[in-house]
Amino acid sequence: MKASLLVLLLLTCISISTAQWRAVETGYRRNLHDVELVGKRTVFVTGQGLLLKSIDRGRTWSNYDSTKSYSRIQFVDERHGFTCISQDSKVMYLTTNGGDTWEASAVFERGFIRSFDFLDKDTGLAIAVDGIHGTSTIRTTDGGASWSVIDTIAVSFHGGGHMKQAYSIKCFDRNTYCVMGTPGFIKWTRDGGNSWTETTNPYCTWQADFDFVNDSTILIVGQNSPVVRASSRATKWEPLQGVGTPLSIVVIDGNVSYSVGTGGFIVKSTDAGATWLNNAYPVGITSDYDCSEKTKRCRLVKVRARDTSDVWIVGDSGGLFTLDQCSVSQPSDSILGYRATETHQVVTYALRNDPDVSYQWIATGGYLLGETTNHYCDVIWGYGSTGSVCCIVSDSSCTDTICVDIEVNNKTTGIAGDGSQTPQMSVQPNPTSDMIDIASIDADDATSYTLLSVTGEVMKQAHGVRVRMNVEDVPSGVYHVIMRNAQGVVVAMQRVVVQK
Repeated sequence: MKASLLVLLLLTCISISTAQWRAVETGYRRNLHDVELVGKRTVFVTGQGLLLKSIDRGRTWSNYDSTKSYSRIQFVDERHGFTCISQDSKVMYLTTNGGDTWEASAVFERGFIRSFDFLDKDTGLAIAVDGIHGTSTIRTTDGGASWSVIDTIAVSFHGGGHMKQAYSIKCFDRNTYCVMGTPGFIKWTRDGGNSWTETTNPYCTWQADFDFVNDSTILIVGQNSPVVRASSRATKWEPLQGVGTPLSIVVIDGNVSYSVGTGGFIVKSTDAGATWLNNAYPVGITSDYDCSEKTKRCRLVKVRARDTSDVWIVGDSGGLFTLDQCSVSQPSDSILGYRATETHQVVTYALRNDPDVSYQWIATGGYLLGETTNHYCDVIWGYGSTGSVCCIVSDSSCTDTICVDIEVNNKTTGIAGDGSQTPQMSVQPNPTSDMIDIASIDADDATSYTLLSVTGEVMKQAHGVRVRMNVEDVPSGVYHVIMRNAQGVVVAMQRVVVQK
């Protein structure tokens, strides 16, 4: 089946739905531990041998370290972030350049880092645990260069008794912190850690996670328990609706909340946790997360949100999902073919089970929906002998993905499925910060190169066999270098990332 027919089928046989969970493919099937959102486009994911970064909302990923098992990750702005590893580590790792490089913080001798929460690039709280000192709440005011103890939660009991352990610490503001752990204890401070109040959750012994509703109220989820609301600094307790076996909760604006857990369940509350509605299991998204089958674990471990329209979830076996809430109009014309105003993307994807077989064609975007909205579309092959073709339709506010099942039987590597060969074009370095060198063995003096944004805006142009293009004034993002011959026909394209 020709690629053009597939795209026409895609655009005429399916429609875009709103507010649905979408699987994000990282290329890894390891257990994922946390996800962090930085602005509208950048996403970080941690996991077993994974410290992943995407600057295009999960379409492409870079793994910055495959040697450690990273857990919690947090950014306080676009440049400053923190993470720690799941093993017995007495250090944290920090970045000052948006996650491009990471350095170890000062060693804290009283235990390994289990949880942390930073208020800004300098001030942060953490939980340190070992068998001698018990659980300590520690603080840094210099970005992790040094730490001091502000509270000791518990010490070991002699004679075989159990030790209290903290699993989570969160800050509402510079004065209000809360520490939660097992068995069932909560510690609360309203004066920046000078004094603490300890209480016990009467409804949940094994607490899994919590989040602030306001400066005196939290919602707690735990194993085999209902959601619990603790107010007035955990002196008033209220059991709420049961939601299965939750492992994580996020409160977005004081009222809207999401909780996820074992079995792949995702539930949503719009009334500060009083009632919960099933927000749809990720059924059939991948073979690992077809949660309609009760035999599958589908364990979702962390939910994070930037706002009510930007929610992300990670889980075991590479599970990564985001909530798309869009109302993008369906284009009525084909995205293939040439018009006066055009954005070209040569899309190449290999089959997962046969990396030597790849498919490539030019997808033409730049069509106008209404008078002001400029969208673009990528065409992506599914995996295996049968699969799906997906169209990602984006504007400045959100992204929708629509898919249709197809038969994968065309193995041409030509442009637009016409059997012709794609000229070779080199774009180096990639990623780049200030300059790119472009060359092609098929170029001549009349060859032109154009740097386009994903919305079709012309950023730079040059002519010749071998050119150097200055991108110092080009904002960070994903762009495309388009190569045209003397007749103005697009003959090659390559994606390039600009990182400042």
